[in-house]
Amino acid sequence: PDELIINCTTMTINWGECKEQNGTGSVAEKLQTSSEKIENLQRRFPSWKINYVYILASHFRKDYEWEISRLDEKGILYIFSDDENFEEKLMNYLFR
Repeated sequence: PDELIINCTTMTINWGECKEQNGTGSVAEKLQTSSEKIENLQRRFPSWKINYVYILASHFRKDYEWEISRLDEKGILYIFSDDENFEEKLMNYLFR
């Protein structure tokens, strides 16, 4: 992860992934791995809550529409870096 915050009191793992890539590559595939990572963590820490959040560059809105729609379908949180309420959303997502 790019950011990992573990709250032992609430037994919560807060996992943040930042994606900025502007060139060619496998970003689309990386956006599809969150489900596997969440499942892996849930199996390793069955009594813990897992919060997984993507922090995405603004161009992901148009360049990766299908992948974003899949995140929505799976209930995986994400924030765009140019979001008007970026800091507030990030804090709310990472400290649920």
